[in-house]
Amino acid sequence: MRMTLAWSVLSLIVLHVQLMACSLANANLRQDILRHYDKNVRPVKNFSQPTEVRMDVSLRQILGLAEREQVLTSLLWIRMYWTDEYLSWDPAQYDDLDIIRIPSGDIWLPDIFLYNNADVWQTGELATNTDVSVTSDGYVTWLQPITARTSCKVNTGLFPFDDQVCDLLLGSWSYDGTEIDLYNTSESGDTSSFVENGEWDLLTVAAKRELNYYSCCPEPWPNLRYLVGLQRRADYYLFTFVLPCMASIFVVLGGFFLPTNAAVRIQLNVTVLLALTVFLMMVQESMPTSSGDVSVIGEIYTTAIAIVGLSTLATVLVINISENDRPVPAWIARYFSDKPPKKVGDNGAATSPYGPHATNGDLHAQAQSNGYDSEACGHVTHAKDYGNDASPPYCRCDNLRKLLGTMQNHYSNAAKENLRRKIWKRLALLVNHFLLFTMFVGTATAVVFIFSPVIQKSNRINPN
Repeated sequence: MRMTLAWSVLSLIVLHVQLMACSLANANLRQDILRHYDKNVRPVKNFSQPTEVRMDVSLRQILGLAEREQVLTSLLWIRMYWTDEYLSWDPAQYDDLDIIRIPSGDIWLPDIFLYNNADVWQTGELATNTDVSVTSDGYVTWLQPITARTSCKVNTGLFPFDDQVCDLLLGSWSYDGTEIDLYNTSESGDTSSFVENGEWDLLTVAAKRELNYYSCCPEPWPNLRYLVGLQRRADYYLFTFVLPCMASIFVVLGGFFLPTNAAVRIQLNVTVLLALTVFLMMVQESMPTSSGDVSVIGEIYTTAIAIVGLSTLATVLVINISENDRPVPAWIARYFSDKPPKKVGDNGAATSPYGPHATNGDLHAQAQSNGYDSEACGHVTHAKDYGNDASPPYCRCDNLRKLLGTMQNHYSNAAKENLRRKIWKRLALLVNHFLLFTMFVGTATAVVFIFSPVIQKSNRINPN
């Protein structure tokens, strides 16, 4: 027991001594290599040779793409590697210490900027708030996490079924290609630690090296361009905006099945029109105001508003025909002449068992069936409901003729009025069916025309 305790104490003492020696060696090494170090001088002994800087970008997360401002916000890990010829040492002189970590602000750093920076509070320069690791041969590794806000040209032509390509342009601001030679370590960015976004699917992150020539300087200026391909998840917009719009169109088309003289059809169309206008205003709030392309969802709502407006005009036309008080033109009457009305009194007037074209003889027969026999002198000779001693009433022939004429005119006018109304209603029903078919075909054609670019987009975007 005592031996075990003694060995434990001895191990702790040895470990403590080693840590103190390592810490002392680390402090001595840092002091020695930085004693005469100038961080403002490019770390090469032959200034005719460029400093080769290799870079890699790891995309951690897409924080958002603001279509209206056309700004992509992303979380990046930027890794840079180069050789500093003034930061090498012999590990044997420092207890075999082969790597050391130094604050990045104490050594020379390549002035890498985000060329397409869109953050108003930052210039796009990488901050010096992390340490660098340096090996004994002077190989420097600098890892820098940043939240980048970069400009991105947003194409909203297929919104919300669109793909976007945003670039991250990195390069030196002060050193040209003869002083800093910038390379990418791989053909694509690192997405192994990417965190999924709720609105965007990451398609790819492609990297390529570019050499640019500017009017100010004849030397080439290398930079690295990382192309981030994004595809929008359209489920939210599909269920929130597109499907309600399509349902509103079907509701308007369903209004054609209401009675042709129902004024509630106009109220239905106006209500749907107001709802579509509100939805369109909500969609346009997130769209760029200066966009040259009209989005798919904008085309859908504009088409829907046009359909509702035309449907309202069609409803007004049908109601006007159905409730028309003018005489029926001859060519319309001839068209409906083979469809006579089954009853004359459809408008509520009393009907005659002898039809609308009853003659005086038919009306005399009707009077006889009621118990009266008339003679030329106008006296009633007998009546069924009178007794033997009862005296039959007398009537004049002209009064009977007037009564019969009035009845005949009444039934004739009622039949003509009813036939006129039925012709107008049948014409309104025919026009209503024709307009319904036209609106349905027009709506289907418009939907196919609007969604054809989305359907034709068979493959995903290729940022290269």
